[in-house]
Amino acid sequence: KFDTPVEFEGDWTKKEGKWVVPKEDREDFSTDGPLIGTKVWRNVDGTVLEGEVIGVGALLIHEDDEDKVACVRVVYENGFQQDLYHYEGDDEFGAARDAFVRWEAFKARDASSVEVEGGNWTRDDSGKWTPSPQDEGAFLLEGERIGNLVRTNVTLHNGDDVPCDGVVIGVGRGQAEDGTYQACTRVTYKPPEGVDAIDIQEDLWETEFLVAWKASRKWEKKLKRAARGGEHQGVQ
Repeated sequence: KFDTPVEFEGDWTKKEGKWVVPKEDREDFSTDGPLIGTKVWRNVDGTVLEGEVIGVGALLIHEDDEDKVACVRVVYENGFQQDLYHYEGDDEFGAARDAFVRWEAFKARDASSVEVEGGNWTRDDSGKWTPSPQDEGAFLLEGERIGNLVRTNVTLHNGDDVPCDGVVIGVGRGQAEDGTYQACTRVTYKPPEGVDAIDIQEDLWETEFLVAWKASRKWEKKLKRAARGGEHQGVQ
């Protein structure tokens, strides 16, 4: 874990069990200190990944900036590396560190005999979603993929299967049949008009999400083509 060969130019490499800071980063980063090894949990391009801090430093965000911004270099479980910043009012590293703590608490609770209330997530008047106590810590509600549209067949409470449009409200991990925690996406659906069903939510595994996401894009294109066709007929 965390030893996957690097894929991008500028990534740090590991030699004899220690991370080697490239020449261009040596003035900006240190590989010593109490934060080294700190675990994080973060939405990376729509998938939640575990990572750990391998360097602490500060970087200029823009060439014309006068002050550097504190940051840490993180390597994720798939080998991807990223700098997380501590902006004023937006602590990327702190949020990822806190998310890992909640993730560990979720796994401990999930493996225990403690009964926790499940069910659908709720949304307040501002539109902010709150996971059920059972899902607390297993999902992140911000970042890539949140808000993406999907379209798939959904089984209603009466047993009928109907095509529904949905929107992504969380990305995280769920426990598969083999006991491992795998990437999943929480979706809330809007049933077609005339269908008596509310509060339909489900978790899609990665392959299921990709199929539903592509289906939504195809459906939107089909609707746009139909609308353009209707416009042309109106002109005639």
